[in-house]
Amino acid sequence: MATEHVAYCWRSGKIQVGKRCPKNALPLFKGGEKRLRKLVCATSRHTYDGKHYLVPGVPEAATDNDAVEAVIAYQAWVLGSQRKTSAGVRRAL
Repeated sequence: MATEHVAYCWRSGKIQVGKRCPKNALPLFKGGEKRLRKLVCATSRHTYDGKHYLVPGVPEAATDNDAVEAVIAYQAWVLGSQRKTSAGVRRAL
């Protein structure tokens, strides 16, 4: 059985995938590592150099509350656009 991973983001908006969510990061989704990486690549903003992925709206957020609202909106948008039967990904919060 594959190990479940979590996609999480930092206040900067940078998204990463790991076996657990570090302290001070916000969890986004849980699921298989390959599916999470594919999902994040397809749905997030990419940095200019293409090396990092960002939650849309978080880097520009003026306050922490605005950043959390952007994260929640991103989660809802991503999960709402996934096919329910084969997504293999679920909300981590």
